[in-house]
Amino acid sequence: MESRRVLLLSVQPLLSESLAQVLGRVEAVDLIGPYVLKDYTLTQLADEKPDMVLIAEQEDEREEETRFVARILEYYPNLPVIQVGLNSSVIRVYTSHTLPARSADLIDTIHSLPSRQHGC
Repeated sequence: MESRRVLLLSVQPLLSESLAQVLGRVEAVDLIGPYVLKDYTLTQLADEKPDMVLIAEQEDEREEETRFVARILEYYPNLPVIQVGLNSSVIRVYTSHTLPARSADLIDTIHSLPSRQHGC
């Protein structure tokens, strides 16, 4: 199995240290960090050259983390960003990969996404 370079970021040091302990034991993960989620972290992304970024979110910091995800995708559009939190059992994956497409591809994509049965 190919090793993946995962850069770990968090506003909350305790959360990121806990994730670092778990991920540090995974054989195919080359963990980078944890780093604090700050503006200068964007330059660390260029230096570290990760395969993906993992952001450990805290419920009360979600707005700041969302803005940071948008900035990562703006500067590094081919870098996947994974967002996880302690208070929810949800993993969010963001990417801005551009793929050549046909109308059938769009329709397949629409059908492959889960539907929301009760509105937004």
